[in-house]
Amino acid sequence: MSKGISSDLQRRVLARLELAPPAPVLARLRAVYGACCLGVPFDNLRKTIALRTGAPGPLPGSSATDFFERWLDDGGGGTCWATTSALHALLTSLGFPVRRVGGSMRD
Repeated sequence: MSKGISSDLQRRVLARLELAPPAPVLARLRAVYGACCLGVPFDNLRKTIALRTGAPGPLPGSSATDFFERWLDDGGGGTCWATTSALHALLTSLGFPVRRVGGSMRD
């Protein structure tokens, strides 16, 4: 379960999203979510490279810190699990009450 991200990483992510640290209320949750949807790409590039090259260790973006550090460095995003895990950690670090749920597209 995510414990959030460091305060330094939180500050850098919010700056990149052009957000001030929000109060954990619904309107601010919408602002953070909207900024993430518009500013953090949904892609599978890092995951594809790791799988095709047989890279050791966990898949890229498996931790929120790795996900956000790479996004800050080169603008890369992630697939659904990596992206939602990172968002969960960001919201946790901002004081929002969050919980994980799962879904399926039945593919």
